[in-house]
Amino acid sequence: MDLKLYGRVLWRFKWVLCVGLLLATGLAFLSYARVDLANGVHVNYRQDEKYISYSQMLITQAGFPEGRSVIDNGGGGGTAPVGGTRPSAGTSSSFADPSRFTTLALQYAKLVDTDPLRKIRQSRWGPLYGQVIAAAIPATSDANGDVIPVLSVAGIANSPAAAESLSIHSVEAFEIWLRRQQNAAKVPASDRVLTATISKASPAKVYAARSSALPLIVFIAVMVAFSALAFVLENLRPRIRVVAQDAELPKHATQTAA
Repeated sequence: MDLKLYGRVLWRFKWVLCVGLLLATGLAFLSYARVDLANGVHVNYRQDEKYISYSQMLITQAGFPEGRSVIDNGGGGGTAPVGGTRPSAGTSSSFADPSRFTTLALQYAKLVDTDPLRKIRQSRWGPLYGQVIAAAIPATSDANGDVIPVLSVAGIANSPAAAESLSIHSVEAFEIWLRRQQNAAKVPASDRVLTATISKASPAKVYAARSSALPLIVFIAVMVAFSALAFVLENLRPRIRVVAQDAELPKHATQTAA
């Protein structure tokens, strides 16, 4: 590979490379931004950044079982049996096995962004554009490990305010839907699952930044094309190099000619 030769060819057709540089810069810019000339000059990005905000709600029941060292039966002491509840002595209250709420958190995560809840959001707050992701919070860093009865609801949208609003209203829509279902089934107040918001719309953070891959690819592709054009022109119009004959002939050949 003769780099000096390549450099001479590119320098000879530097005007071609200058045109290519201007065109590559312009096309790369237009692939990243959009210029609107309708009402003056306005420049907007072609891609929007994505922001994410989290809300969290605790899945629990009446009587604040999280604050009790022993889940008693309200009368004779003891704990509720694993896998179910035991009525209290002298009262209608009872406590479910804590693992019950962990199971419910996993189930509720699948319901947060279903059609009934989207209809509630639409009817109460109008169109909320974006994506909703819900998941039960793992108890450890191991994603395959146990979870706790806390449901995390993430709102993903094109602006921080939209992401926070989507997160908040998704939680509120779920609570409305849950109450409606409990009322329709006539679930007693003492037996109802309760949700308590423990974190409301954390400050939105960038979830997906704008990609600069396309502008970079466009710039490189155009510059490669114009560099190739320079070599094509060199082959069509090769430069003839004039050299002194004495400098090229061997010494003994020069003496013979004299």
